[in-house]
Amino acid sequence: MKLLLTTQALLVASVALASSVALAACPKGTKESSERLDNKTTCILSKTYRDDLHLTNANSYVLDGKVFIGFDNGKGGSKMVLDPATLSIEAGTKIFALNPLKINKPENIRNFLVISRGSKILAKGTAQAPIVFTSKRSVLPKLGKPAPGDWGGLFLNGQARSNKCGSDFANCVLTGEAGTGFYGGNHDDDNSGVLRYVRVEFGGDRINSKKEFNGITFNAVGDQTQVNYIQVHNNDDDGVEFFGGTVNVRHLVITGARDDSIDWVEGYRGSIQFAAIVQDSNEGDRGIEADNLKANNNAAPRSMPQLSNLTVIGRAGSLALKLRRGTGVILTNSIFSGFAKCVDAKEAKESDTDIFNNVFSCSDMSKAKAFKDNQFLRFVAPLKVTANFKGGEITDDFSDWFEDVDFIGAIGSQDWTKGWTVGL
Repeated sequence: MKLLLTTQALLVASVALASSVALAACPKGTKESSERLDNKTTCILSKTYRDDLHLTNANSYVLDGKVFIGFDNGKGGSKMVLDPATLSIEAGTKIFALNPLKINKPENIRNFLVISRGSKILAKGTAQAPIVFTSKRSVLPKLGKPAPGDWGGLFLNGQARSNKCGSDFANCVLTGEAGTGFYGGNHDDDNSGVLRYVRVEFGGDRINSKKEFNGITFNAVGDQTQVNYIQVHNNDDDGVEFFGGTVNVRHLVITGARDDSIDWVEGYRGSIQFAAIVQDSNEGDRGIEADNLKANNNAAPRSMPQLSNLTVIGRAGSLALKLRRGTGVILTNSIFSGFAKCVDAKEAKESDTDIFNNVFSCSDMSKAKAFKDNQFLRFVAPLKVTANFKGGEITDDFSDWFEDVDFIGAIGSQDWTKGWTVGL
């Protein structure tokens, strides 16, 4: 009997030891939360990280206020002081946030994540294990249902050119909205890291009565940054917005944005290919809103991205494509359906605007028909996001970055949105 009890005690001790080992420790620079989110040890991220930070999927993580990766003193030229850091995130990791005011607490704290100039994010998810930034409400139903505006969003601040700087790019520094750091410079090949299979949900915290945060904000982000397979879901402002820069995006999903799905300004010159956009049936402004610069419509470098293979499904009462304030664009192989109006390009730079080989199906297509080399379908109901049409191609004047295609629309024979997205 004594031997049996000793064996049992050893077994209990072994189980206890195994359980303690299974609980991963929080990484240096974070602290353990009293909450267990997603049934995992939860680590708190706060303030500014000047050392590299690695987040494993053994833990959950929560943002506490304004979280900055890397230090930036907010100066340009020779006065610039950067202390860069790298945030690496394993596939399958979840990062949570919820502003206190959303749960009737008096603290007016905004939770968001900023990758500072010179620093990097290496967020490398997979289709089977995406990296997810989301509301704490998604795992704590006692706090209510997750909703747009539960937290801020994700900000990448780069050192590429923004035409808001005038001509002195090397000494220019611009300030992001509502304390989200600094951006700008003279390095269009800047590298802010990797976003791959990343989903950002329920962001867009309100700054004031007229402005909220975007889901993902690309501030002067350079073209060495890799962005492939990202989704913004149910954001209270724009899905993604580009303030200058040259970053390229492939495989983009925007669902349920309360304002514009894609927005660009300040001389954005990147490329976007394969984008599936679906507006909420009750809310949402424009599918795409595009500007050069309000203060100077001819500011250089001019906004002039290249876009191919978008499917943009809208709602009655909204506008698919608003080109204004001197922007240019090259747009091809794309579908716009379900909107009240398809195109308003009266304020675009006409000589730098080329819209061809697209499919338009809106209630009012009069302005779209000013662009001759497109298809115009009688509007009955919005097309499905998986709809495509034969006859797509990438012309010689497009960047070598684009993949060759033989279809019009975001999704061809293989549905790349399966397994890692929501809301489609």
